[in-house]
Amino acid sequence: QPVKNILARHKGRNAVKATEDEADNLCPELYVCTGARVMLTTNLWTEMGLVNGSMGSVHDIMWDQGQDPSSSMPSLLLIKFDEYSGPDFPNCSPGVIPVFPATRQFKYKGVACSRTQFPV
Repeated sequence: QPVKNILARHKGRNAVKATEDEADNLCPELYVCTGARVMLTTNLWTEMGLVNGSMGSVHDIMWDQGQDPSSSMPSLLLIKFDEYSGPDFPNCSPGVIPVFPATRQFKYKGVACSRTQFPV
């Protein structure tokens, strides 16, 4: 499978240098492909079993129409989570959940920063 390197979007001086821990559990870069095993790093929908530490597999990587997959962050990841117990999403296979990029605010060396990345 082709592998997609997803670079986070950053705002603020030196935000790109912040570690995953400093940026509230968002990685500066991810490597994903269809079938890759991933772990959720946030509580997305606790009532349905989508909690920090939930494991799943990447079902598909999606971009908006007109986006260039070689240079832009995907719009969403479709992930089939092992323990998901909620309803099916429209236009998705049973058990497949859309996961969107998350933006976290943090301070890095006293400067207000943000990182946008998928919480996996």
